[in-house]
Amino acid sequence: MDSIVMNVGNSPNPILAFPEITCLDFEETMFIDSQSSPPPGITPLRWLMFVRNQGRRRFITFVHQILLHYKGEKISRFRLRFCFSTEHFDHVNRWIEFAITKQAQELDLDFSGSGLAQDSRTGYCPYELPHYVFSCSSCNVLKLNFCKFHPSIFRIFSSLKMLTLKRLELSSELLSQVLNNCLVLEILHLEMCHGLCYLKILSSNLRLEKLTIRDCRPLTQGIEICSPNLKSLSYFGGVVLFRLEKMLSLHEVVLDFGLQTVLHESDHHKFIRNLLTDLDHAAVMSSGVYLLNMDFRKFRVFLRLQEMVSFQWIDLALFGW
Repeated sequence: MDSIVMNVGNSPNPILAFPEITCLDFEETMFIDSQSSPPPGITPLRWLMFVRNQGRRRFITFVHQILLHYKGEKISRFRLRFCFSTEHFDHVNRWIEFAITKQAQELDLDFSGSGLAQDSRTGYCPYELPHYVFSCSSCNVLKLNFCKFHPSIFRIFSSLKMLTLKRLELSSELLSQVLNNCLVLEILHLEMCHGLCYLKILSSNLRLEKLTIRDCRPLTQGIEICSPNLKSLSYFGGVVLFRLEKMLSLHEVVLDFGLQTVLHESDHHKFIRNLLTDLDHAAVMSSGVYLLNMDFRKFRVFLRLQEMVSFQWIDLALFGW
């Protein structure tokens, strides 16, 4: 058996039971009994905090024991779901350093706590990544949720092919720094990143094949993309200004502008008309309700689309094309 994804609930001593494990998957919420009722005289919020703290202590002890007994030379995947607070900074640093020492190929770090971190009363905060994370030459998949880092510590990821950034502050300059240092990056997923006024991906040397942008804000200056190898482009969010170069490799496009309240907004129509013109070579398009409710005949844009999708396959004949 080459690899087993270790779920923290499977066994009290999974490392001892399966010494050949190479995928470590730690999920804090499995130690928290959020369904239990508070005793008489205890408020629900106070009881919830007590349950969370008890579960967190059990989780930390569990992770320490697993890593202490781990005998493998390498790790193929290290996944950590933990609602971070500053008092646990040293613990988390040691866990991540362990994964890097074991040359983890995939590093998946989620400190949002499955939404627990969204409650400001808990005192949870984004985890600041240590500098050695960005010099990990073995990592080819990096997923970061509710983290923060500084451009000055970013190093060249010689093997990184997939990067996911969620719920973090991401400036245009920081994104540029990231892309300049990920020379073989093929998949980029940006979700709920804030502070991003202008998303710019311009490089003829990029190997990027799949780009997903979901609910990133504010994007007041729009999105500019020129990536010759791009095959798949997905955008979920409000209508913004797009500047796209012709990318002949582009095959599939997903556009979902959500539920816009002003369907007759002329600027929106102009932006979308220009966007569709730039995408007229795409073969497959998936669209949300807003785009499908617009009158494409006003745009006089004839797309070479083979399929158009909105939650289910739709024939272009429905639109008179």
